[in-house]
Amino acid sequence: MATNTKNREYELKFRAEPGDLVRFKSAVDAIDTAGGDWSVVQLHSRYYDTPDRRLQKMGTSLRVRKSNKGSVLTVKANAGNGDGVIDRWEWEHAISGTELDLAVLPPEAWGALDGVTVDDLGPIIDVSLERHAKIVHRVDPLGPTIVAEAVADNGRVTAGGGSEDVTECELEMKSGNLGSFFALAADIIEACPLPMSSITKAGRGYRLLAGTVPAPRKMVKFDMSGDLTVHQCLEQIFSACIGNITANEEACIRGDDPEGVHQMRVSIRKLRSALKTFRRFIDPAHKAWMNVDLKWIGNGLGPARDWDVFLDETLPSMAALGIDAKAIEALRQEGTHQRRQAYDSVRETLCSERYAKMMMRLTAFVALQSWRAPDDPGAGSKYAPSRRLSKAAPGIFNRSHKKLLNAGKDLAELDMDARHAVRIEIKRMRYAVDFLRGVYPESEMQVFGAALRNLQDNFGTLNDVVVAVRLTDGLIHPTVGKPVDEQVQLAVGEVRGWNARALRDIEPRLLADWNQFVDTTPFWENSGGAF
Repeated sequence: MATNTKNREYELKFRAEPGDLVRFKSAVDAIDTAGGDWSVVQLHSRYYDTPDRRLQKMGTSLRVRKSNKGSVLTVKANAGNGDGVIDRWEWEHAISGTELDLAVLPPEAWGALDGVTVDDLGPIIDVSLERHAKIVHRVDPLGPTIVAEAVADNGRVTAGGGSEDVTECELEMKSGNLGSFFALAADIIEACPLPMSSITKAGRGYRLLAGTVPAPRKMVKFDMSGDLTVHQCLEQIFSACIGNITANEEACIRGDDPEGVHQMRVSIRKLRSALKTFRRFIDPAHKAWMNVDLKWIGNGLGPARDWDVFLDETLPSMAALGIDAKAIEALRQEGTHQRRQAYDSVRETLCSERYAKMMMRLTAFVALQSWRAPDDPGAGSKYAPSRRLSKAAPGIFNRSHKKLLNAGKDLAELDMDARHAVRIEIKRMRYAVDFLRGVYPESEMQVFGAALRNLQDNFGTLNDVVVAVRLTDGLIHPTVGKPVDEQVQLAVGEVRGWNARALRDIEPRLLADWNQFVDTTPFWENSGGAF
């Protein structure tokens, strides 16, 4: 019987269709300097958990996997940040038969199980698949040879009376360094662009047990201590944002819950905002391509979000104000058609080669901590990533606050384009506050935070009005061969009237809240540590 093995497992997982597996294997063969063969094996895995899913809640999985080589007991426990890399502690031990024998596990694995015993456990998920696997070698002239395992799986997950086909590809680092591993992975994905995936086979099984579809996931709330460094802060922000983009992909592709697109856009905006807020601490070589790619994906999701807001929020508000019911219905029908087309574009974007390559680059950016420039300023510099947040935060807030006040100067005289620029600065300020919330006592932030939220709400309402007019005006510019519906034309006229009234009603409140914000004392001014 084999001895226990414990590994830090670094794995990249990719969504695939059965037809992608041959392309993936060819891409792997092209970069493998050892020229080894692919093995093919039938695997049958059974996952165990308690009735109340204690292991799932802890981020731990326990399985017995059977193949023609025998049975292996495996425990895996989360070790990373969920930033696109599946980063886990893994303990394995060969066992006789297929029954659970936890006694063979080392003390560390028992710690991951947190007191769960054999008597607490029962089988909950079965996975049967055909696995094609190959050990890949590539010489790194600047370091040790990278050794990785490439896997192409095709099979089925069964749980709770339901089942789901699963086809995916994986790359797992066996030895070498992360930089070389990501270089190898990037070359494979360049030749065979596959979108990354964050859901494990056990995760699919738990979803079947719950009877749920891929659900949108909200961004975590940050709680940064002032004792953390800027480097640690950026690691948390980038990991959370990129992990949340990946986590919302399936919900966006399904397109049946507006929160999917909304939450992915929030993640993208926060990521872009972090690049701006912390720009003096980030290697400029990476900011350019990240901004271009993130803007592209944001634009790909934008129309779907615009139509979601129009149909689910703006249109009901217009109906409540007494706009003609036939006009509302005409807009709803045409808007629903436009939303379907917008979600087709979302799916096209998220299944594109460009998106697959972008997510690989973003994942590598976080895993390799590439925001740190090769010539990082020393610890004494105010822009050193090693600087404490308690020292860096006042300067960060001062710059953001100054830009916002400058953008909104003479607000009453600004046109809609200029006000849109103010809205962007408000969001950046709000995100900066969210990022660094834990640096200051909540009581000190309440007044400023409330004034900022009111401002963001009012500018958000203003934006919804402007977008509604833009969307509906677009409905009366027909495509070739498609006449404009007379009822839609009348409805657009109603929207223009509603727009004028809404803008008139918003203006006094908008200006009053702006003046209140301008007069609010920034919470960081009395906390010391400014640059």
